[in-house]
Amino acid sequence: MRRDTVSMPRKLGALVMAMGLAASLGVTTTATAAAQDPYTMATPAAGENHPALQKFYAQRVQWGPCLDAAMRSSTLDRYQAFLNMGEMECGTVEVPVVYPDVIAQDKALGNPWKVEPGKTAVAKIAVSRVKATGKRWGGMLINPGGPGGSGLNMSASLASPAAAAKILEHFDLVGFDPRGVGASEPNLKCISDKAFDNKRTFGDATYTRKAVVYQNQQNRHYMNGCIKDVGATFLAHIGTRDVVRDMDVIRAAIGDKKLTYIGYSYGTFLGSQYAEAFPTKLRALVLDGVVDPTEDSVESAVNQGAGFQKSFEAWAKWCAKERDCPLGNDPSKATSEFHKLVWPLQKKPAPTIVMSRSLSWSDSVQAVIASLYTQATWPLLKLGLQQLKTGAGGDVLLALADGYYGRWIDGNYANTQDVFQAVLCMDNESNSDHAKQLDMIRRYMKAMKFADPGGAIENVPADLCSIWPARHTIRPHKPSVHSNGNILVVSTTGDPATPYEAGVQLARDMKAPLVTYVGEGHCAALRGQACVDRYVGDFIVNKRIHKSHVTCRSQP
Repeated sequence: MRRDTVSMPRKLGALVMAMGLAASLGVTTTATAAAQDPYTMATPAAGENHPALQKFYAQRVQWGPCLDAAMRSSTLDRYQAFLNMGEMECGTVEVPVVYPDVIAQDKALGNPWKVEPGKTAVAKIAVSRVKATGKRWGGMLINPGGPGGSGLNMSASLASPAAAAKILEHFDLVGFDPRGVGASEPNLKCISDKAFDNKRTFGDATYTRKAVVYQNQQNRHYMNGCIKDVGATFLAHIGTRDVVRDMDVIRAAIGDKKLTYIGYSYGTFLGSQYAEAFPTKLRALVLDGVVDPTEDSVESAVNQGAGFQKSFEAWAKWCAKERDCPLGNDPSKATSEFHKLVWPLQKKPAPTIVMSRSLSWSDSVQAVIASLYTQATWPLLKLGLQQLKTGAGGDVLLALADGYYGRWIDGNYANTQDVFQAVLCMDNESNSDHAKQLDMIRRYMKAMKFADPGGAIENVPADLCSIWPARHTIRPHKPSVHSNGNILVVSTTGDPATPYEAGVQLARDMKAPLVTYVGEGHCAALRGQACVDRYVGDFIVNKRIHKSHVTCRSQP
């Protein structure tokens, strides 16, 4: 992912995808009545106490140059890795595709757990580090979000800002590509880059009956591509339940007895689930940009949609004060003015001047979403909409959408979206009822008004996860563990992707201290806000908690 952003939130993409902006929303139904609740069978995790796992916990990372890892990455991440080679080292950590302590849950859910012939039973997780500058006390594992976000370059990304200097003095910064992602093996790739380009040009945002038939066919083709690539068993073990187990093996492989970790966006969900799976292995966890583990995918997506609308309106107020704002000087009319600009793209995409491709309606909406993650890209959104309005081409907006999808200028995509969809299926119960699905999408469009396609939505394709080869392994629930001084939550009042209230709720549920950042943008820790960085750094290094709740304000 780009250095200045974290990945998209894990659930918003589901509803965006359902509207033809990417793949479709993935969902699965559950009606299991067993003597033991299958959703409690895999927690806590067995960890290093399980005899079959001892060989994995005994390994140590063999650090070396990052060339091999870079060459296994997407073009975008490879380019970043080349830039970072002077700073970071890389290695791999071997983990079982199927952990022995989840097989009982797999059987109860009817999920595949035997690795197919010709498929690997051992995955290799790509890891990177920037070594501590002083006496090493441990390593700090980093996840940028997603799911599906590559974290390989995060060690170097966080090492650069002065904000992390205090941490880097005593802690290695350790990035990793979760199973299925980037330089890790196997690497999930469900469709070709050309097919992804074609998917993005799908123009029927309101879905005619003919379009629904077509989209259902494409969903089946997509799922079959996923299975062909890595096998049904790997797809059933790509979710958060399995990634947190990988994180614990990584913890041991870098030589740490307990985990020090910072997770952004979806990475907060990894952190809260790790805390439940390995409650005795926590040293210091910072969770910034909280995904609420108590919400189902519908409520989470609707709330995230409302967050993006709020941020769009904040951008509109800023734009209205600028010279030549393309949506005019009345922020209250910004959404309707945006619709006037982009709705025509559904029938006639805008040409580009230098990119030799066209800008679709869905890409114009994705460009807005991408630009709202940080105020640094607000001027780019203004420029892109100016170009579109004046007929100067859709290049800037298309470039913003490309960045969101991880597409490099050579046409190569990071596999973020494929892993995102797969994890979505394994982490979320879904709704197979057509009427409820329709209601959900309408609620979403009402919450995120600028993304409204402008027509009556009467049909929706079947949920992709309803044909997925496995049922979800996690359900919404209140975390069963408390911080006990080991967890710090950071939440931003103007976060477009993960609403501020989610951080407040998680801090309350886990009895964890909260740092409130009053400002705009997705996530705040170690991003140059001195007040936030001071509290985060002091917590990571010294385990010091100043108050149960502190407030930091945006600084220029």
